[in-house]
Amino acid sequence: MAVITDWCCLEFKYRIRLPFCQIIIPADTCGYRDQIKMEELDPSRVSEAVVGDCESLEKKKAAIRNAGPAKFQVIADFDATLTQYWINGLRGQSSHGLLQQGNPEYDVKRHELFEYYHPLEFSPTIPIEEKAKLMEEWWEKTHSLLIEGGLTYDAIEKSVANARIAFREGVIELFELLEERGVPVLIFLAGLADIIEEVCFLCGVMLVLLDLSVDIPCNLFVNCE
Repeated sequence: MAVITDWCCLEFKYRIRLPFCQIIIPADTCGYRDQIKMEELDPSRVSEAVVGDCESLEKKKAAIRNAGPAKFQVIADFDATLTQYWINGLRGQSSHGLLQQGNPEYDVKRHELFEYYHPLEFSPTIPIEEKAKLMEEWWEKTHSLLIEGGLTYDAIEKSVANARIAFREGVIELFELLEERGVPVLIFLAGLADIIEEVCFLCGVMLVLLDLSVDIPCNLFVNCE
């Protein structure tokens, strides 16, 4: 994602604020700091990312440029990657966390699962293989509750309308740019694609999703009413 963001910033001057860092890398970043003292730098040209291997980064940038947009694809997570982590000083909601079934009993049950599994997801002591099984277990239990307790499109629409969720600065412009250049987008998430589409609709990017080659490998709500 860093390389993708860097490529967009270099060629099209969009700034995408990602979790844990802001990646804004001018073309000459790696050598720029060696030539001029930090206090003399133009703030707009200073990278806010820490690059561990400048040579490798330059090679990747060159490969992307040489291949061109026809060989380029954007692969992105959704929650807290395309969306804001903090909104007005409060933790932004995830695509799963914002969902309210309209059935208080099952909303409580899903929240209890969150309270149990969420700390395990970020535990530094659990091996990745074990953690993957726990996350799959969480996913299966949560979706079983959605089926058992019932879910409607109205509930999805109301949940998103009342949610604390928003795209990061520059994401909408990025989608528009990718649409213009014909670059496909792949968004990964464990939640419902219906929620993502509703978020996009409320943020004014539904037309982009209809026209752009966007693929969302995730779960899809099927109305059986």
